[in-house]
Amino acid sequence: MPDKISKQKFWDLYHKLPVELQDALFDDELWENVVELCNRYQVNEDLDLISDGLKDVLLGILPPNEYIDNLAKNLKTDKTTTSRIIHEINRFILFPVKEALEEVYNLEMTPLAGTPSPNASIKSAYQEPIEQ
Repeated sequence: MPDKISKQKFWDLYHKLPVELQDALFDDELWENVVELCNRYQVNEDLDLISDGLKDVLLGILPPNEYIDNLAKNLKTDKTTTSRIIHEINRFILFPVKEALEEVYNLEMTPLAGTPSPNASIKSAYQEPIEQ
């Protein structure tokens, strides 16, 4: 996952996002759903992994497929639970902003979690290197 970014860099990236992603980043319901998901699957120790990664995806600095792959590798759950968590994140968090994410990352999101898109190696003009 990308390193933490400065507040200034966050706001610079934020202002370049489509409105749909700007709204999602500050959507209380979205983040409450993330907490509920962690509680339901008893993965509260992975809340930062899940929420920080989602923030990076919505901010345009971590492609959704990389995020999903990272979750699949790093969640401290069995395969069935991990699959359910990833499915819920895809369905309830990423799918509603699918078009905006495809625009930002210049790729077509695939329906299967963890399957890289054939266009995944194409970088969007939006993506910028993160400076510390």
